[in-house]
Amino acid sequence: MARAAGEDAAVVLQVFRPRFDGVYEPKRIARDFAVRLAARVSSAGLFPTAPPRRNRYEVVSQSDDGVTFRSSDFLTGINIGLNEVAVAVDAAKGVARYTVSFRTWAAYSFGLSGLIAAVVFGFLCLPLLTGSGSPFVDHSPAVILGAGFPLALLLGVGLPLAHIAFHKRAARRVLERILDEVNDPHDAGGPDE
Repeated sequence: MARAAGEDAAVVLQVFRPRFDGVYEPKRIARDFAVRLAARVSSAGLFPTAPPRRNRYEVVSQSDDGVTFRSSDFLTGINIGLNEVAVAVDAAKGVARYTVSFRTWAAYSFGLSGLIAAVVFGFLCLPLLTGSGSPFVDHSPAVILGAGFPLALLLGVGLPLAHIAFHKRAARRVLERILDEVNDPHDAGGPDE
């Protein structure tokens, strides 16, 4: 069955959205998994060995079957990109579903890439502004602008969109490693105990 054009566009746009969902499926999930995760966030932070200024997270809500937490400052927000995380435990199925948003991380990527694009574009346009030639670019204004604008667009928009698309996999691996550490399979109380 063919998908509508709008559905195809939605799938493509989803790749560049600074958000992802997943399911954590350990062999057994601890009965108090959500409580353990909230305790980790509240006490040691997500990354116990990380510098405190880049490891500030706060629990937004907590229950026996879920926890929501977020980064509480900019440096933490750009560290790994786990800006807003919601984890819901389904004890009957032995899984935890999660949703992660990394808008702060994405905004930083756009800002940094935009700055790089502006510097490159400015460097290319410098001969036009000063009226002097350049040892690197010795072409007409149309050629300079014709090459500079697409390059700036690629660096300022294309690069951060690629960052977002590729960052999801890395952030997912980091989150699942944290969930493994919290679950601690050596003492995860399963239904058979």
